[in-house]
Amino acid sequence: MPDIQNPFSAGFTRRHAIVTAAGLFTLIALITFLKGVPSSSSTSFSRYPAGWQDRDPAPLGELDSWADNLHLTQSQCQVFFPRLYQEADRAAEWTLSRGGVTLKDLDAAEEKGSARLLIWRNKLYVRRWRGGINTRAQASLAAIHDMVISSTEPLPDVEFVIQSGDNGDGDEPVFALSRKPEQESVSVLADFGFYSWPEPLGSDASAYTEIRQAALDREWGLAGKAGEDSLRSVNVTGNQPPSWGAKIPKLLWRGVPMVDVRQQLLRASRDQPWSDVGEIDWGKVKETGFLSPAEHCDYRFLAQVEGWGYSGRLKYLQMCRSVIVSHPLRYIQHFHHLFNTNDRSPQQNMVEVPTPLEENLPAVMQALIADDERAERIASNSWSYLRQRYLTPAANNCYFRYAIRAYASVQAFQPERGDRGVAYESWLLTGRTEWEQH
Repeated sequence: MPDIQNPFSAGFTRRHAIVTAAGLFTLIALITFLKGVPSSSSTSFSRYPAGWQDRDPAPLGELDSWADNLHLTQSQCQVFFPRLYQEADRAAEWTLSRGGVTLKDLDAAEEKGSARLLIWRNKLYVRRWRGGINTRAQASLAAIHDMVISSTEPLPDVEFVIQSGDNGDGDEPVFALSRKPEQESVSVLADFGFYSWPEPLGSDASAYTEIRQAALDREWGLAGKAGEDSLRSVNVTGNQPPSWGAKIPKLLWRGVPMVDVRQQLLRASRDQPWSDVGEIDWGKVKETGFLSPAEHCDYRFLAQVEGWGYSGRLKYLQMCRSVIVSHPLRYIQHFHHLFNTNDRSPQQNMVEVPTPLEENLPAVMQALIADDERAERIASNSWSYLRQRYLTPAANNCYFRYAIRAYASVQAFQPERGDRGVAYESWLLTGRTEWEQH
């Protein structure tokens, strides 16, 4: 596909960036985008012309061959994923309205951060490393490094702090895995599980690309058992696996009920004919009903419930051509604004159940089971809109780069390499930012 030119696509590059001469066209383009870059005193923050988010994305069939491409340009990212960047824009607008990101902000944020990072001249450096739960922070750094080295366009020099807890902590402008609505200073990362989550998932398939492939294989395996009725379904569009007819018509959930909303789910589903909801014990995980993400695809309905913070399994559930049934989510990830829970919308891609679940879930499940065509349509919409577009590896990389550029555009200082920290490659081998020579 030819690169689709967008005069605003270079608008993220900072005014003071060093631009090499590449002919008259480059100079004209440079002048064009510099006029659109907000100054530190600007009160507006617009990445693209007004209304660009509302445009229809490129046809899904055209995206298929690009879904795993980590090298898309800003222009291509805009065409394929025009509605992806709301969280990055929101955070940048909020930060800009308060004067931008300062070194003082970063110094304060560093005390609660998992890592302080620098992207300088298109290389990643680790200024400070504290780590976090299991390999979450390592996975986030690896994803950021992939984003940097796969970019075909220059990235701005930018310095930032990331956190790897379940939600953002503190009032400073940091990157975190999720945020609550009132945490407006937080910029949301594509969480570590979009790279890999080995601890709970084991060695069979824990990298995001493996999980996607395993779910796809499972769906096509089900399609082979589904029969001709599934093949004729009006809800099977494009290259979707016609698997619905072979799926178990029950609501599936496995987890630890450590918070009230999970306990509500257990109570609401107890002794219900549509329920396959149960607890697991991480001390005896294989004996208490653990199912891999791909095995979840055997079910028509998959429950999503938060824990102490956001629930990292949601993106894995959305790898299946199934209906996601969720309570109203408290924690916001970078893609949550893409959910359509309107029961009257033909584009509905998720079902939302008000709490308390004991009062509302049974009626919702009975209605879904009674209207099989509607239920399959919701699953089909989730597959095509989320799994096959906005949750692809290509989309994740596009979001990462956009978020980094948006954050860089509201920095109130010029990042410098200095003598603190080490190149990512050295940190990867040592796990440290300082060490004794030997």
